Amino acid sequence: MRQLEQLSFFRHLEYVEQLSAEGDFDCARIEHQEYKEIDLRDTRISDSVLLDVTFAGGAFGAARFTDVWMRDVVMTGSHLSDSQWRDVELGSCAWVGTDAIGTELRRVIFEGCKLEGVNLRGAVLDSVTFRDCVLRDVDLGEAKVTSVTFPGTRITSLALNKARLKKVDFRGAEGLSITDGLDALRGATVTPVQLMELAPTFAAAFGLVVKE
Repeated sequence: MRQLEQLSFFRHLEYVEQLSAEGDFDCARIEHQEYKEIDLRDTRISDSVLLDVTFAGGAFGAARFTDVWMRDVVMTGSHLSDSQWRDVELGSCAWVGTDAIGTELRRVIFEGCKLEGVNLRGAVLDSVTFRDCVLRDVDLGEAKVTSVTFPGTRITSLALNKARLKKVDFRGAEGLSITDGLDALRGATVTPVQLMELAPTFAAAFGLVVKE
């Protein structure tokens, strides 16, 4: 993840405090803010920075984030359904109890982030990296997941029911726990150790009884 000063649009940033639905924010610097139940549906944010920002609740339906750099941004109980994220970098951010059904993530980097209780059913993830993250109770059911990697990431209770995986590489993950949708793994790569860790889940899914 790049440093703030390395961004091509860094010198053009202007401080912004007020955000609104259907707004169009370009080269905005949003810093040290806390928003409660804000309505940002159909908002477009591009070539912008969000630093130390908290969103408690809030609606982001169909919002578009393009070339956005985020650090220490927390979203709790927020609604991100059908939002679009393209060329976005998130560092030390958190999505907790977040509804992100149908969200589109393309060329997105999560670094040192936490995703807990996140519903990404039907989402599109393309060229996404989760680096040194924690993913807990994340639902990717019916999602289309392509070219996604998890270096240094701990994955607990991942749901993949009816997900479509292609070029998904779990080998760098520190832990891998899948609750359902094991058949979706046909489009993924795991290590021999991870395969052994998943063995009890496979056995339970197929009704296998393992005895010595």
